[in-house]
Amino acid sequence: MTENREDFPNRRLDGKVAFITGAGRGIGRAAAIHLARMGADIAVNDIDLASAKAVGEPIDFDTSVDEIRALGRRAIGLEGDISSEVAVNRMVEQALDQLGRIDILINNAAGAPGAGPASSISLQQWQADLNLNVNSVFLTCRAIVPHMKERGSGKIINITSVAGVRPMNVDLAGYSTSKAAIHALTRSLALELAPLGITANSLAVGEVGTHMFKRFAEGIMDDMLRQVPMKRMATLEECSGVIEFLATNQSSYVTGQAIFMDGGWIELNPSFSGGNVP
Repeated sequence: MTENREDFPNRRLDGKVAFITGAGRGIGRAAAIHLARMGADIAVNDIDLASAKAVGEPIDFDTSVDEIRALGRRAIGLEGDISSEVAVNRMVEQALDQLGRIDILINNAAGAPGAGPASSISLQQWQADLNLNVNSVFLTCRAIVPHMKERGSGKIINITSVAGVRPMNVDLAGYSTSKAAIHALTRSLALELAPLGITANSLAVGEVGTHMFKRFAEGIMDDMLRQVPMKRMATLEECSGVIEFLATNQSSYVTGQAIFMDGGWIELNPSFSGGNVP
């Protein structure tokens, strides 16, 4: 029998607004569409709102903003650098002005701009990783949490990586450190905000079948998947399902947690996955 979401009020987001960074493509775009189908209005941030088309990700619209509007939901596009304090404050103000509230914050924007091993990575490369992956999460939380405090409710979901627990490659020292820092920041937020009805959790993903990841892993995919007990990548739909859980009242008593979505890679596989180990 087909499930009718109307029969599950804890799985509806009517009247809610989600602010999602890096939502032009990949996990962020999938989450935005999924939550819009559940009734939420969406503030879409990306450094390039047309990034899905830019990387060749299949999309029938110019941007994910248009995709959400086609579902009958309100959506605004906020193009800007999420690691810039000025830009973040401006975009949050725009979202509040145009959509009236922010109930769900999903920090998804990320990357690995500074590659290099821990013993020799340049300060510039190191700071690039921390700025994009950690400072961006700090800045959006600092801008949006006061609004959530006023309302006495809110959901913070930080998308991070299994690399924050177990480094995947010696040349990604800054990236791995930044992802570990997001776990610590999430727990600090959770401790601070728990008495106020605001939850903060992180979703640590492994290999996910985004268009960009498939391009990155071309030629080494078989080797990578050998390290995953489930022998496959996660789908975007599976990621959206976990985000749904964390964004709705299904998870109202869950906070300060890191949910690992890695096909068993962290807990079940003793082999080290990664790169050029001496």
